Amino acid sequence: MINSQTNIFYGRINFAKNTLLLADEATKIVPLAKSPIILVDFVVDAFMDLYNEFNRLLQQKRLVNSGVLGDITPSRGRVTVNDLYLQHLQQIYNVFIESYINIRSIKLNNLEDFITHFITFLTELQPPTVVTRTNFIILRSTTPLVSGLAIELKQRKYAHVLPIEYFSHVNWRTYQNLTRRYGFNIDFVYPWRIFADINNSIMQQYMRNVETSRQSFFNEYYYESYKLELDSISIVLTQLFNSYLASRPTHSIQEAKVDDFPMEFWLKHLVQIYNLETSANLQPSKIIGIAQKIDTEAALRYINRSYDFSAIRQ
Repeated sequence: MINSQTNIFYGRINFAKNTLLLADEATKIVPLAKSPIILVDFVVDAFMDLYNEFNRLLQQKRLVNSGVLGDITPSRGRVTVNDLYLQHLQQIYNVFIESYINIRSIKLNNLEDFITHFITFLTELQPPTVVTRTNFIILRSTTPLVSGLAIELKQRKYAHVLPIEYFSHVNWRTYQNLTRRYGFNIDFVYPWRIFADINNSIMQQYMRNVETSRQSFFNEYYYESYKLELDSISIVLTQLFNSYLASRPTHSIQEAKVDDFPMEFWLKHLVQIYNLETSANLQPSKIIGIAQKIDTEAALRYINRSYDFSAIRQ
């Protein structure tokens, strides 16, 4: 079994400990539920074999069809990171407007004003919060379902069921054996959640069926999030500023566009935000210099190597 409290970053960081973002094209739909449940493609194949074997045993009366383990129909699969991240940012934005901008009667005339005050607000915020998508993914509060490797089973009327009710269920031992046989690990903190175990030889066979392997899996199925962070932070900050404008229609200020500002502008603010998230003191001018002398990708690699994100993972 797996403990989601100690193996919390499984499927969210790669072997190099870089934060991962699942590629949409690496997923497919579980052909069972009324509403789409999405997982990594080979995980769907393994789960369907597990599901069919469980139901075969039910039909043979070798399992009981009542209680918390009388059915292993899935209820949740991959949760889209962007949806959760935008909800998280909206909460921060609401606090920023209500407890900082409005209380201090600050007028924001342009995007640069907005970002400057937003970063000042972040420095005053206690406890510190995470703003980048890269570090949001590895927060403890972010569900492991973002990996596409985890499935939660339908709870039916057992909305507040305790783990002990699973452990004591008559089907428990078979549930344990079947999940292991098809390459899954049970989360013993939340035993209605199972994870595809890419270290399991059976799961590795399912991986070979789609021409991937444990060694190449993360590179083929996920993006390293830090490489996309400059685009991500520039888009969300622009969207938040435009939301501010929309809430004040009397302002005669035009909406901002990401492309109205140079790469150096966004890189500077990304470094400032990373500094706040990690309590570091990387100089934006140094990073901008790397981007200008080499390229933006080199600057982002340097940023990623320079910060210690382990504190965020605590």
